[in-house]
Amino acid sequence: MLSIFKDFLLNLFFILLPVFLVPFWTEQEKGPKRLRLYLPTVCYAIVIVLCITLPVGTGNSYIFDLRQIPLWLGSLYGGTGAAACLAIVTITYRTLFGGIGIFITAIVSIVIAAASSLLTKKFERLPTKQRILLTTTLSFGSGLLTVALTGGMAPSALPPAFSVTHVFACAASEHVHRLRFSRDGAPQYRAAQADHSC
Repeated sequence: MLSIFKDFLLNLFFILLPVFLVPFWTEQEKGPKRLRLYLPTVCYAIVIVLCITLPVGTGNSYIFDLRQIPLWLGSLYGGTGAAACLAIVTITYRTLFGGIGIFITAIVSIVIAAASSLLTKKFERLPTKQRILLTTTLSFGSGLLTVALTGGMAPSALPPAFSVTHVFACAASEHVHRLRFSRDGAPQYRAAQADHSC
């Protein structure tokens, strides 16, 4: 139990890193503009890789981690291009580990990318509290989808309270993300990202 809690905190730490580092880097005038534009998406892609590499738990060809949270955040804030890039990174890297969980990852990642692409403009106009609520609800939905797919294929592989911890982490991450980015000009980043594709 202690080991799972430690891995959960480690995944959450990975997710929060871009929240504090990206605004600092994007504020700098030095460096190519294109690099600063794509930096948030690159950071979230790295976070996804780290979450998969150091998961909260594993079992029966499945890997349980918080990769869906950076996928949601990066997609909602980055737009359609970012969503496509992050989904491709998630699916491609997950295939390296093998197992039937690859199919679940592909389904859930495509659903998240598609939903984010449809909601990103509406998401940009929402006030802070509603953004947190929407992100948490979406995360809960994707968590339930993961639970349903995993439970249908291998019920014993599902760790306890997976969906609950997933939602808690997403709510905490989005709250910090919104507080930080609201001060550092995230809307400009999102608007610029929406016009670019992977």
